[in-house]
Amino acid sequence: MREQGVVRAVRPGEADIDMLPEPGGKCAECGACARAAGGAMRLDGVSDPIGVSVGDRVEVEVPIEARRRAQAAVFAGPVAALLLGYLAGFLLGRWLGVDQDILGAVVALTCGVAALLALRQAGAPGSVRDRYPVRIRAIIAEAMRPVHGAGERPEDLSID
Repeated sequence: MREQGVVRAVRPGEADIDMLPEPGGKCAECGACARAAGGAMRLDGVSDPIGVSVGDRVEVEVPIEARRRAQAAVFAGPVAALLLGYLAGFLLGRWLGVDQDILGAVVALTCGVAALLALRQAGAPGSVRDRYPVRIRAIIAEAMRPVHGAGERPEDLSID
């Protein structure tokens, strides 16, 4: 999937990007971005193999594998935790002699919440991005840069 954005910050080998999703596009669905204040979509730590500058409009490539794995991790982990938690609570209820369904539901909810907290702490989409890195594919438009006259060096220019 390819989307456009504007470079917000640059570090050696990587950049932070404010995404410019197309209305009705799939950008908001992928899960690779973080939502900033005001609903803006941001990608931090994007691989920069071409050397961008702050303000450049760039094309960002999000591998489809990253999107699928992130969605699977966010969905399948908590669902599996709920099911296994219910099973464990149900069996534990039989062994303890308490209502199996109630204990199953309590343990299932506890495991589901624990799975969601673990995903949040581990940053599931981020760990997928380590294996399938989001990268800057191209510079669409360069940012405005100061232009100096022929033969002038920036230090020769003075404002009086």
